[in-house]
Amino acid sequence: MTPFSIRRLVPSDVPALEHLQARCFPVSLHDTPEDIMFFVSTALVALGAFDHMGTLLGEVGIVQPQDGSDIELYAIETVPELRRNGIGMSLVKAGLQEVTSRPIMAYCTPEGRRLLGNVGFVLTGGSFVRGAVDLVEMRLDATADVSG
Repeated sequence: MTPFSIRRLVPSDVPALEHLQARCFPVSLHDTPEDIMFFVSTALVALGAFDHMGTLLGEVGIVQPQDGSDIELYAIETVPELRRNGIGMSLVKAGLQEVTSRPIMAYCTPEGRRLLGNVGFVLTGGSFVRGAVDLVEMRLDATADVSG
């Protein structure tokens, strides 16, 4: 397992976030640097996992949509070669511990279902395509314990 530490993302992390997004979703639409800067600046939670050299290995973002809908676990990304090593789970747990309001929605890839299911998210039945990515809708209710 690769050692890593988690910290809040800051505006100077935007280039690393662009690179991470391109590696995680090479064939789909990507956010612009301006979109990423807005995300880092306004998200309820924006955390990154970094190795000892300061390389971004993964990120999690939790947002409150401007339309007043449920809080959303907006992004969870881990570099492809380090998936299934605990980075994503650590990021999700750290992010959820910072948000006390529930419910929380997530729109995730089918591959992300297992990770989110392990922290208490349940499928709602919704699914759709964003760009070229198939997404399923999941929900974390008020009774879910994400501390463990």
